Amino acid sequence: MSGNLSIARLRVPAGLAPALADAFEAQEPAPLAVTMIPADEGPWTVEALFVTPPDPAALTAALDGVAAAGAVEVEALPDRDWVAESLRGLGAVRAGRFRVVGGHLAAPRNWSTLRLEAGPAFGSGHHETTQGCLRALDWLGRRDVPQRVLDLGCGSGVLALAAARLGAHAVLASDIDPIAVRTAAANAQSNRVAGTVRTLQSVGFDAIPPGARFDLILANILAEPLKVLAPAMRDRTATDGRVVLSGLLTRQEAAVRAVYRAHGFAVVRRFVLGQWPTLVLRRS
Repeated sequence: MSGNLSIARLRVPAGLAPALADAFEAQEPAPLAVTMIPADEGPWTVEALFVTPPDPAALTAALDGVAAAGAVEVEALPDRDWVAESLRGLGAVRAGRFRVVGGHLAAPRNWSTLRLEAGPAFGSGHHETTQGCLRALDWLGRRDVPQRVLDLGCGSGVLALAAARLGAHAVLASDIDPIAVRTAAANAQSNRVAGTVRTLQSVGFDAIPPGARFDLILANILAEPLKVLAPAMRDRTATDGRVVLSGLLTRQEAAVRAVYRAHGFAVVRRFVLGQWPTLVLRRS
């Protein structure tokens, strides 16, 4: 992604950092990422990365009561293609049987190697949430390859590519960001799975074809949107189908599991990398 990215940050006592991170994630529009930066002594720093620069005064007012320690600082980042630059400096990633490589790296062409060009969309395969999803896909694929797959919030499309390589019959990759949709389509083409992977711009399930049901839904987003989407997840998951949820922190896991349990999902597998759990759920 390129353009007017901004970082909002605030320093708070360590005990308030998780609540502040939750408050950042609840903002509209939601941030792309929220990070807590601990300190050996003294306050922690909580940062949120936004596509649309938030108004500092309005954000400070919205967070009042969670962290009344001062004004939120908002810093505009230079207009550069951050994802492309980060990919150029990263090596290959292994997750289960999958190997994710940037377009700048030499790699053999085989079913398990996923090549991602340094395009303007998130999803390089290096983040723990993406690796957790790839491990979950590998685990599922060793048992029963899902035939109808939705990658919801696909970013670069890496999970859709992996599902296609496992042998899924039809994969739909959707994202709210048109740049991500174009990047996912380009990656499907370059990985020779364009015949299996179809891309679509959609806000949640809004543009997903009515009545479409999936054997597997992959959703690597954020905890709050995951909870909001739970009823639609049930409606769009086939009976005995699976859902893979990621993008949540360990401190958010219990709340997310409770919402999905109330909608008829049971956790059948759990992968944890650092502070990021990935959940595999079955719809009853």
